[in-house]
Formats: sequence, C-alpha cells, structure tokens
Amino acid sequence: MRKVLIIGGNRFVGLRLSLLLDTRKDIDLHVVNRTGQVAHAKNATIHKGDRSHLDATILDRDWDIVFDFAVYKGAEARHALEYFKNVGRYIYISPVSVYDPGHLLDETKFHPLTWDYHETIRPGEEPYQFGKRQVEAVFSKECPWPHLAVRLPLILGPDDYTGRLSFHIDRIKNGQPIFIPNMDSRISVIHAGDAANFLLYSLDHAHTGPLNVASPDPVRLGDLIALIERKTLKSAIRLKQLIPGTESPYGGKTDFSVSTAKMGGLGFMIRPPSVWLPGLVESLALEGTREIH
Repeated sequence: MRKVLIIGGNRFVGLRLSLLLDTRKDIDLHVVNRTGQVAHAKNATIHKGDRSHLDATILDRDWDIVFDFAVYKGAEARHALEYFKNVGRYIYISPVSVYDPGHLLDETKFHPLTWDYHETIRPGEEPYQFGKRQVEAVFSKECPWPHLAVRLPLILGPDDYTGRLSFHIDRIKNGQPIFIPNMDSRISVIHAGDAANFLLYSLDHAHTGPLNVASPDPVRLGDLIALIERKTLKSAIRLKQLIPGTESPYGGKTDFSVSTAKMGGLGFMIRPPSVWLPGLVESLALEGTREIH
C-alpha cells in the first residue's frame, strides 16, 4: 500500500483527486488543509493544519507521493523540502501563468533552473507569477526527490470558486455590458475533472520536470461569447472602452495558450473543450440569475 499525502485538497481539483484516491484500497490517503475537512471522503485521514506549521500537524515525514496544491512562494517550497525526509515523488501545481502571454507556449518558455531567483519582487513583476516562478526554481534547484510541476491553465467546472466563467454568463444573462479587448485572443483551459484524472494517472507514471496539462484546443474568446449567447438566448453588450468592473477575467489583449505536445507524447490525452464546454455553459446558464456588481 502506498502512502499518499495531499496538501490542500478540500475543493475543486484537489477535492476531485482526494475523492478518487479515497476509493482506492491500495492507497493510504492523508490530506492536510486549513479546514481539516474533505467533503464526502470516507477513508482518508484528514489533518487540520497550515502548511507553514507542518510540525504542529504531526504529519509523517516519509511519503510515496506528495501532491501539493497550496505552494505559492519560494519560502513555502523550501519549508516543504526541509520538513519532509523521504519522498518517492513530489507533484505540485504550477499554473501556466509562470509564462508570459503567447501562443502555444511549450515548457521551454520558462526555465526554472536558469531563472534569476530573487527574494523580493521587482518593479513590473506580477506577484502571483513571481511567487510561482520562485516555487519552480526552488524545486528545480534544491529538491532531492523526483518532482513534477503540473502547469495547469484556466480551470473550469461547475464548482469553480473563482466565478470567472459565470462572470461572462451572468453579465450576458442580465443584459450587463462586458469589455473584451480582443475577441480573437485564444486561451488554454482544462476541465477540473480532467485535471484530477491526470494527477491520478501520474501516480503510476514517472514523468518529471515541468509539464503543460491542458485541453488540446485553445478557446477563442469570440467563440466562447457566441456559445454563451446561444445558451442564454441573449446577445452580449460589448463595450469598446473599459469601464471598471466590466472587464472579462479572460480578456487579455493577446493569446495565452500552451502546447500540449509533451503531454501527448507521454500517452495521456485530455478531452477538447468542444466535448465538455457547451454542457458546462448550459448548466451554469440554467442556474438562478445573479446580479453582478
């Protein structure tokens, strides 16, 4: 039986992975998070604790697999390396925002080993990107165990706590204006269930290093808006100039899409958005209308 630890895992992708592993008789599953809860889990051992105080959780220091959903800064990555002693593989979430925007970006577009690691954010650096780059640099340079950086794009699903897709649906349903600077820009996405299935797949496949894990076909924002219009039977009111509070969370001026060639070469395939996005939009559109402020 393999000992598996999930750091985080009480919502969205982490929750899905926790529940998938909770049913496995060959897995001794432990989850540590701030709530001390994992909804619907029956067999897992749940620890309540903050990752910055792992000692207080009385966690073991030896694990076959660690899945880390909650590492956002270099100091947190280094603390994990100091706390754990023997780990078979360390798998952590590192979003595609480690890249600068572009089209079909492959894993070489950000090199954690050669990135100029620094402790203090510099002018012009985006805080979230900076922290995640720190994390990858620490693991790449200092981790003594095999490790995998799963670079996920925008994650969608019916329980998306960010509400970014619902923002578009609700504004169109409510007849509220929306600002999208470039309707031709394309973004990479993934369904939360597919992301969890990839992490489950990673239990038995020893790939390491950075890896883009996304649906193979980037979504054009204009096509997404057209899909929402069809499902809501409403026309989007598009602004030509930005008014605060109206800007699309997806509305970058340029593409932000990633290549999945490396993932495909490993033998793992993810459903294209055309398979699941229409149904997701329809289900969200059928929910009660919410006023967006």
